[in-house]
Amino acid sequence: RRAGSEEQAPWEEIATFALDLGDDHAPYVSLDVRIEAVERLPEGAVTCHFERDRFDLRIDHGLTGKRHRLVRTCLQRDIDPERSRIRIRRNHVVLQMKKLVAPRCAAER
Repeated sequence: RRAGSEEQAPWEEIATFALDLGDDHAPYVSLDVRIEAVERLPEGAVTCHFERDRFDLRIDHGLTGKRHRLVRTCLQRDIDPERSRIRIRRNHVVLQMKKLVAPRCAAER
């Protein structure tokens, strides 16, 4: 640690969220996280790294001094990272993950 530098708070796991998988033909999976005053945070305080089979949502809440994180791997369906996005609304962060159309295996029929 350098002199004069501030230590950052550890990441707190986000344990409560709403998940909307939609039906088989819905183009997106939506995940809604409630975080108070998230819309007042500066640009860059809310980030999400999307990959084909995982995502990593991070919220650095400078107003409360807390850092929130939600990581999920091995998703039920692969997603298109380039077409997935974050929406910030009053007291909510909504992830919209674009489903990839995958061939269905015999076990799912």
